[in-house]
Amino acid sequence: MNLAVDLNLLAAKTAKKNVGLNRLEKQIAVVQGYAEAFIDCPADLLIANIHYDVMQKLICTKGFSTPKRFILSGLLRSEAKQVRIKLERLPAKILKSWTHEGIWHTFYGKIVN
Repeated sequence: MNLAVDLNLLAAKTAKKNVGLNRLEKQIAVVQGYAEAFIDCPADLLIANIHYDVMQKLICTKGFSTPKRFILSGLLRSEAKQVRIKLERLPAKILKSWTHEGIWHTFYGKIVN
């Protein structure tokens, strides 16, 4: 089972509607809530396009450091620099990084233990 989490109630409702329209209810559960409350859930892939302050907290949790792949996006240049520094302190390997429109930075990587 995959889990989609969004703090914004309208975004969570829209995601749930899209899951239903694509008949994926048995594969994807959608919840409205704080990402931090779900970071300890086992996952093969974590995708986060969230506020920098929340992303910083997630990266520092025990749940983030369990083996998985990750995509962290929506970061400005200075934020991406700080996230990279934090990832380099973890057993994380950045496999690819890129920018969109010269503004938004994204990291794709994996946690290796």
